[in-house]
Formats: sequence, structure tokens, C-alpha cells
Amino acid sequence: MKHRFLKLLAILPVLLLVVSLSACSDDDGNGPSQTDFEVVLAAVQDWLGTSPAAAIAPSTVYSDIQANANVADRTYFVLSVRATADYDLGHIDGAINIPWRDVAQTASTAQLPTDKAIVVYCYTGHTGGLARGALGIMGFDTENLKWGMMNWADDTQPGGVAPWTTDQALGVETAVHTLTTTYELPDLEVSASSDADEIVRAAARRWLEDTTWTPIITASALNALLIDGDTANDPVIISIRSATDYAAGHVPGAVNLALADLTDVDTLELLDPDADIVIYCYTGHTGGQATAILNMLGYRAKNMKYGMMDWNVSYIGTPTPFAGAPDYPTVATPN
Repeated sequence: MKHRFLKLLAILPVLLLVVSLSACSDDDGNGPSQTDFEVVLAAVQDWLGTSPAAAIAPSTVYSDIQANANVADRTYFVLSVRATADYDLGHIDGAINIPWRDVAQTASTAQLPTDKAIVVYCYTGHTGGLARGALGIMGFDTENLKWGMMNWADDTQPGGVAPWTTDQALGVETAVHTLTTTYELPDLEVSASSDADEIVRAAARRWLEDTTWTPIITASALNALLIDGDTANDPVIISIRSATDYAAGHVPGAVNLALADLTDVDTLELLDPDADIVIYCYTGHTGGQATAILNMLGYRAKNMKYGMMDWNVSYIGTPTPFAGAPDYPTVATPN
């Protein structure tokens, strides 16, 4: 009896270890279970690990079209995420059309290649940036056409858009702001599936298809919130410009983070998941990536349209502001 008791004591730690491992395994016994947030965060980290560029120049895409009359032979697969009516009026040769809110639907992703880069374009580069970010996190090789159709076709062409122009000079400050309060990470529950790809797709659909709001805000609208005397409606403002350009002048109240910081749990815990967050960069392109990342993770983030270029171009930093479209041709959908 004594020997039996001693033998039981000897194997007890092993039994406890087995029970512990079983408790943290998934239903299929394939390893530790993960929350939807952890699954999406891993996908975000994988995407940023590819060092995605903020945008691709239209000249690169146009050269590809000129060199390859056959669409199948081209390096880039072109995706218009504009409204179908505008696509029909005029679009880049060879482009297919999926409005930006629909890009995460199963029927939409089935139309996209997995063996070549997808160039996403919208009107000005902003909803294109959001769609590109969502698709990139979903595992597609994506690029965002710099400034969208505005930078492809003159606005007098069918399907073109009026170019950016402004003489707005909203106030900036140089005071450094930091985030100090910590919060629980978003309770992201988007899918009953245990398949990582499906969880990421569901996370994309959750915010892309929410038509009650838009993840873009103009500089004027943000400024109106800041000067209305009601601090309760002020969003958290994140500048993702360089530390040097932030120090030279930034939107009042903004904190400075790098794009890579948005994959760091310690940084994410400084963001209130219930607060409105406004992100801005130089021109809106990197801001679109950052906005897609935070929305995928369950935050409510908006990209400031045209970035610092539209807030106060004197403080844009190193990039060059929009200077006019090369006026490449478009094609219309046959009646």
C-alpha cells in the first residue's frame, strides 16, 4: 500500500502536466488555443513583416500595361474599389471592380489571384489604402496606387476625379504627448470557426461592411472637433510620421507612434478600444495601412484624408505633395 502511494506521488506531476496541456489545447489538439484577437494580430505581424510599401507609382502600373497587351501576362492584377457606376464610366485597362466595402466577401476574394501582386486603387488613395490593408492582412500580395484615380486620369476624363488642392493652414504644435493609461485589449469575437484564415476574413468583414460609419475623416472635420470646446468628443490622435517631422510640428494633441508599434501588445494596451482614434501620416497612404490594422484588431480608427498635406502643407515633412496627374488613358465598360 505504501509503495502504491509513493508511486502515485511520483506520477502526480506528470498527470497535472497532461491536464494542464489539455486545458490549453484547441478542439483539434493541434496546440494552444488562441483568441480571435491573437489570430488577427499574428496575421497583422506577418503582413508588416513583408515591409509593405505605402503606395505604388502609377507609372509602374502603366509601364506594365504598355509592355503586356495580354492582361494575363502582366505583372500586376489591377483592382478598382470605386463605385461600380464610376468604374463603368472609366477605369484602368484590365481592372476588375469590387467596391471597397465588399473586398472581404468570399465571392470577392475568389476573383483575386494568389500568384501575383494586386494593385488596389480608389479615387484618391484612401479607401484603396483601407482595402489594400485588409487584403494584405488576409494574405494577398497587395499594393495601393498612389493617390488613386486622381493620380491616373485628368478629372475631365470619364471616371476621373477632381485633383487635391487646398490652401488650408490649420494650427500645429510642438509639445510632445504620450499615452500613459492602459486598457484591456479589444474583445474581438468575430467567428465561431477555429480556422485562422476564416477568423481574419471575418475580422475584415466586421468593419468594412459597417455602413453606419466611415473610417476616413477630413482635416477640417477633425479640426472642428478639436476647437468646439467639448473635449469629450476629442479623438485619440496618432501621428505615424517620423519623430523628426513630429517634433517640427504636429496636429495638436497628437502622439507619435511608428507603424510597427501597432503590432506591439504593450503599445496596443495604451489605446482605448472604446475611443475614436484618428491616424494621420504625410499624404494618407501609410495612414490607410495603420487604420486598416487597428480596425482589423477591433479598434475604431479613422484615417485623416491626405494626412499632414491637407492639415498644413508647410509641415508635411519630406514627401512631395500631390502635383497633378500624368493623365493616363482609361477604358469604359461596354454598354
